[in-house]
Amino acid sequence: MSRLGEEVRAARRGLAARPTEAPKLAALALGYWAFDALCLILMLYALGVVADPFVLLVAYCVATTIATIPLTPGGIGIFEVTMLATLALLGVGSEAAIPILGYRLFNFWLPIPLAAAFYPTLRHAG
Repeated sequence: MSRLGEEVRAARRGLAARPTEAPKLAALALGYWAFDALCLILMLYALGVVADPFVLLVAYCVATTIATIPLTPGGIGIFEVTMLATLALLGVGSEAAIPILGYRLFNFWLPIPLAAAFYPTLRHAG
């Protein structure tokens, strides 16, 4: 029996025990992805890159999906390259490079030192 299968079964049992949790968790997950994509779209518009929001969402979905393949930690480099390549294929020029790197700075790199600074304040139970 694989460890992944055991983890999936344990998660199913946990959700089955609390049926009202699944819709809440799904709403939180959807909200996370929606606000993450909105952050990317706002970064592009703030830096003057004009693109169709649908094109940006397609590129975001493709890049996020490809970045989940565990080649590098957190999809470092893979997300950026995939995002730029997808946008280039969909007609957005190279002017999107700086906003995408800015988005990754705020989305991926900025939380790391903040988490390190606040880590000592965590309280461990038992």
